[in-house]
Amino acid sequence: MDLIVIVQDTYTERRHKVNRFTHLDIFDVIMDEDGKGSFNAVADDQLIDWIEGLRKAYGYTDFIRYDNDVYYNFFVIFDTIKKEVRLCGTANGTEQDDYAAYECKLNPEEKEYIMWLIINELSKLA
Repeated sequence: MDLIVIVQDTYTERRHKVNRFTHLDIFDVIMDEDGKGSFNAVADDQLIDWIEGLRKAYGYTDFIRYDNDVYYNFFVIFDTIKKEVRLCGTANGTEQDDYAAYECKLNPEEKEYIMWLIINELSKLA
């Protein structure tokens, strides 16, 4: 169930004091008995800007356009035992990093925001 992270987000190394992902929408939880799980996240402008900025910093130039097959998948991965959350994305249909996984470095405010989103979504299942 673990997502293999090929590239970590050093592009956004500076610590943000605000939440970059104010409208994160998560759905379709997958969870195992060990307290690990993931949600899909809707690919909105905030997430696309993050992954395209990161890919641009690595020199990749094939971004989402009407005339190509580039698309992104985003995931929120969590571990209830370790109390960890991660925000990851994959670039698909790209020339240089097809199916590469990227992890976003989250600041404490973003981690807390995502944890509350997870709690909210899991409470709907009870």
